[in-house]
Amino acid sequence: MIKSFVLAAVAATLFAAAASAQTMTCADYLKSQKEMAEAMKGQPVGTTAAEKEAAALDKKITDYCVKNPKASADEAVTKAMSQ
Repeated sequence: MIKSFVLAAVAATLFAAAASAQTMTCADYLKSQKEMAEAMKGQPVGTTAAEKEAAALDKKITDYCVKNPKASADEAVTKAMSQ
């Protein structure tokens, strides 16, 4: 459940950036992931199928962003979802 919440928070961040006409880069995404990981330290990790899928998608997004830090986070999500 926690991972799903984290993924939802990331999605909300992406949508907020889009709504304000800002483009979130992969570098921004990675920074926010690092901050969230620090904030979530010690929290229980969920094991439901949805949480595992969310974690797998997050890993694909992160992997893409590490390789392409100047790309938009929207592009990373699109690429990750198409894999």
